[in-house]
Amino acid sequence: MTKDFLLEIGTEEIPASYLEPGLNSLEELLTGCLRDSLIHFGNTKKFYTPRRLAILIRDVSLYGEDIVTVITGPPKEIAFEDDKPTSQLVGFVRAHGVSPEKVKIIKKGKKEVIGIEKREKGCDALDILRDSIPSILGGIEFPRTMRWESSGVRFARPIRWIVCLFGKKMVKFQLAGVVSGRRSCMLRGEKNTTIDEPSNYGKLLQENLIIADPLKRKEKIESQIKKIAEEKDVEPIGDDELLLEVTNMVESPLAVIGEFDKSYLSLPDDVLRAALKGHQRYFWTERSGEGTNYFISVANNPHGDVDAIRKGNEKVLQARLEDAEFYLREDMKVPLHKRVEDLKEMIYDRKLGSLYDKTKRLVELSSFLCKWVEGVDITSLRRAALLSKTDLTTNMIKDGKEFTKLEGIIGAEYAQRQGEDKKVVDAIGEHYLPRFANDELPETKEGRVLAIADKVDTLVGGYMVSGIPTSSKDPRGMKRDANGIVRVLLERSLSIPLEAMIRKSFSLYGKEYSAQVLDFIIQRCRQYLLDRGISYNVVMSISPREDILTMKMIADSIVDAGDIQDIVMVTKRMNNILKGVKVGEGVVEEYLKEPEEKKLFSEARVTGKNLERCIREKKFKDAIFLLRALVPHINKLFDKILIMARDQKIKNNRLALLSYVHSLFQEIADFKSYGIK
Repeated sequence: MTKDFLLEIGTEEIPASYLEPGLNSLEELLTGCLRDSLIHFGNTKKFYTPRRLAILIRDVSLYGEDIVTVITGPPKEIAFEDDKPTSQLVGFVRAHGVSPEKVKIIKKGKKEVIGIEKREKGCDALDILRDSIPSILGGIEFPRTMRWESSGVRFARPIRWIVCLFGKKMVKFQLAGVVSGRRSCMLRGEKNTTIDEPSNYGKLLQENLIIADPLKRKEKIESQIKKIAEEKDVEPIGDDELLLEVTNMVESPLAVIGEFDKSYLSLPDDVLRAALKGHQRYFWTERSGEGTNYFISVANNPHGDVDAIRKGNEKVLQARLEDAEFYLREDMKVPLHKRVEDLKEMIYDRKLGSLYDKTKRLVELSSFLCKWVEGVDITSLRRAALLSKTDLTTNMIKDGKEFTKLEGIIGAEYAQRQGEDKKVVDAIGEHYLPRFANDELPETKEGRVLAIADKVDTLVGGYMVSGIPTSSKDPRGMKRDANGIVRVLLERSLSIPLEAMIRKSFSLYGKEYSAQVLDFIIQRCRQYLLDRGISYNVVMSISPREDILTMKMIADSIVDAGDIQDIVMVTKRMNNILKGVKVGEGVVEEYLKEPEEKKLFSEARVTGKNLERCIREKKFKDAIFLLRALVPHINKLFDKILIMARDQKIKNNRLALLSYVHSLFQEIADFKSYGIK
């Protein structure tokens, strides 16, 4: 027999970003507890709003499985004599409280022994839930927790009520001064509702205008936004991130459309979007691809006065837009190039100097990188590097609250308004990209070079201050910077040598080069390849290269080549023979006696020349096919010839031949480390 189980934790409003991870943690802990107790259960259904986390578990067994323990005793030949129990068997069954008739003959290895089964009744699910839930709730992982009363319980926000039902029965316990029951709080100002049984939970809340299912709540918000936007002949500008955040900020949504003065449309689009989204969480709208002065908010009040809500939103937004207009007007009085000196007064890092110092390094490092990127306008690049951090001195970024995230974007906007060349404008706007995983990449050559230079400078500086980050701690975001460098280099096909780039950066700081930074970027490159589905064996077989684009091209070529087990096998075979052996300087042709070794040497020399050309031209798939053509000749050598010949000169010459052939394979990858199926 089974029953459904419901647990709802009612709280003060939990931050939107805490809800999903918190509920996932609760689900993992709760289902783990049931599994550990051998209690079977069906599907789970999760609900959350800012004021509640809830989980419904279907078909929970009333009891856990019985636990059967087999206890073995003396061997069969000792337990019985003439088919009658011996004193050893009598003593064994008496010690375990069973009669001799209950014993079984059990095979243990090659012997037969006496055994008994002890069956322990499965645990009561109600007891397990009642005893375990308090500690489970205390173990939920949130980004941050708090204490609010004397028991010391920590949670994302103070707990105000708990509903816990197993079927129609209440699961009684106490946590943080709150006793569990069956009454759930509804909308503020409304009466509490009694939950009669778990399966009715979602329906009862919906009858009280609370949409606890986040997916249904999101669909409701989308539907409301679309409807009121159509009434004004506008379209909401899609923003999945904002939609998710708003969904997690309300439990009973009401979309309201408002408008602002059209004069504010003269503000940069990114500034308008930040004013609407950054603090107020409003959706902007467009008509025929152009932004309009209409915006949409989502209130957490189904009975709200729409006019009052709209006027309140418009008043708050008006103040934000006035601020933005003021910042823009004041900022435009000082050209960006006159702000460069102001960077001397702004600390980049107390151990690394001012933003002016960083700017000087960016100008030099980006100029240095130009030699490996064809078609870069170095004059525009140096100008962009010089101006790249000047927007940090502007009112919009310094004092603009929700506008501070527009660094780089504001710089590009101001540069464009002040008549800077388009290449300069674009490079300034792109040099922070990518800001996060899956963010867009710089499109212009100048932007790509400046973005790499900025991230390399930040990474090297971070290393000088705090070293390489660990797997659990990365307070300076160095992994993000390294990942950004890797993405720009690989996804924009840039062959810039890592070591030269990093050495130059260290020299601009006036410090000694450290290979740890190089190793760190190569490690992030390997992770990039793994994340894109290239197997661990392939990724780890590729030795570090002068530039990581070559590493990616080799990995792709190995994958494209298909089954390379023939290459792997023969490489391992060569490696096993050469392991620990001191090999001479080169192959002496006159010591090649047998046709198989002569043929292999001849083919290997031709392959070596062709391989060199393929590597120079980065045709790595062709290189793999060249190596594959050597495999039959190597196998013939092994099958027909004794490598460790008695004649020392011939033996050494054959080892030198193998070493030479083996080195050709190493030019592409360390195939011996590649796993064999």
